Amino acid sequence: MRKGIFIALFLLSTMLFAQRENITSFRDNLVVTSVLNTKSERFDFTNSIGQTLEYSTAPITGFGFGIDYKWLTFEYTKRLNSANTDGLYGHTENFGIGFGFTMPKWYFRNFLESYDGYHLTTPDLLQFGYLDSAGSYPYRPDISTFRYFASFYWVFNNENYSSMASLWQLERQEKSAGSWVAGATFGISAVIGDSSFVPQAQEENFDRIKDVRGVGATVFTLNGGYQYTFVLSNSKKWFIHLGLTPGIGTIWASSLDQVTDEVTSYDSNLAFSSEGRFVVGYNGDKWYFGYSAISYSTSDLSSDLNPLANHNVYNRFYLGYRFTLPKKVTNALEKVGL
Repeated sequence: MRKGIFIALFLLSTMLFAQRENITSFRDNLVVTSVLNTKSERFDFTNSIGQTLEYSTAPITGFGFGIDYKWLTFEYTKRLNSANTDGLYGHTENFGIGFGFTMPKWYFRNFLESYDGYHLTTPDLLQFGYLDSAGSYPYRPDISTFRYFASFYWVFNNENYSSMASLWQLERQEKSAGSWVAGATFGISAVIGDSSFVPQAQEENFDRIKDVRGVGATVFTLNGGYQYTFVLSNSKKWFIHLGLTPGIGTIWASSLDQVTDEVTSYDSNLAFSSEGRFVVGYNGDKWYFGYSAISYSTSDLSSDLNPLANHNVYNRFYLGYRFTLPKKVTNALEKVGL
């Protein structure tokens, strides 16, 4: 039974990676990447008169590595010391992990992020000129967040366009091309503090959530958009990639009251999500490098109940090399479906 499953996975992988026009495959190489990235997360509440309370993490810079082979991608980074910015924004602790599966016709990505320590990015809501007088943003070390996010997309023009060439350099696109994509996203998030998210000075303007110290949300959306890769040079190795995939769906949310410690569940509401991409780089036969910026956003479109929005931003500088594996190693990996 197990042998039959491995054979089926191997045959499926072979069919999916069949030769396509204008695309060079490096799927038989072990792709190793060194990564320097910055990331951040923020969430905000908007009231009925358009005021926004926005909390954000301090800038987080990490260094690490990625390993990609055929359809499997994995990346790990560890935070570098950022004490020079902690005085302005306060200190943020972070843990994050993610992995994905990338095929020519479809791709799946998911990540888990947790953060501890936020600052209020709109200090003038506390006091006009607050930042000038205090010299730093209002800091909330007690605020913690958790977010799991997963996305699945189908690539319609996979014969001429490669999503792998833009994100993970498992392939190289030889000619400019793009594709419509469609899929779905799913997310679970939680935000909690020791006291209300609303400062005392703004309780009157944010009356509906003035006692809320915790919020949880589950979101499901259907998404569709377009991605395009511009091949820039005669060598066909320099490129720019752009992509945007918005979506509409449903959000289920609840809140925790700081006075009673009771949880209030809200009716499902209309939700909006989006994924945006910008990538520029060099994709050679062995070496590759570049810069990518990817953002994920989820918003509750209801202004009456739990007006919460989540935003994750990832900036990534990468340098990588493709290794040719010995035949014995590739034979062993084929036995487990790789």
